[in-house]
Amino acid sequence: MAAPAYVGIELVRGDSLSIPLTFLDPADNSLRVDVSGYFLRFTAKVSKFQPDNEAVILKEIALPASTSNGEYTLPLEPTDTGTLEPMSYDYDIQIANPAKTEVVTLVQGKLKILMSASWGV
Repeated sequence: MAAPAYVGIELVRGDSLSIPLTFLDPADNSLRVDVSGYFLRFTAKVSKFQPDNEAVILKEIALPASTSNGEYTLPLEPTDTGTLEPMSYDYDIQIANPAKTEVVTLVQGKLKILMSASWGV
């Protein structure tokens, strides 16, 4: 299996971000995979060495039937980042099969939270 993609994200604290994901068959990158019923997990931490219960963002989403076309947009909402300190965090996005017996890390990287003049969410 290939290493997960490394993608850096910069986001102003309290802003929204939509992360588009496309799920492709590893044997044929032109074929999309039905991932309805799978689970998507976004985790961000001060350090990747911390346990998940110390994550600053931990979102687990049961993928809906609409992901049968192999596409999903993962939302980061103002409430996810509105209280975070402006700094860089380690993050990853994982997918698990419906039984949660197989997990694959799709993307990992740094989530850089930027300060803005506005403080309200």
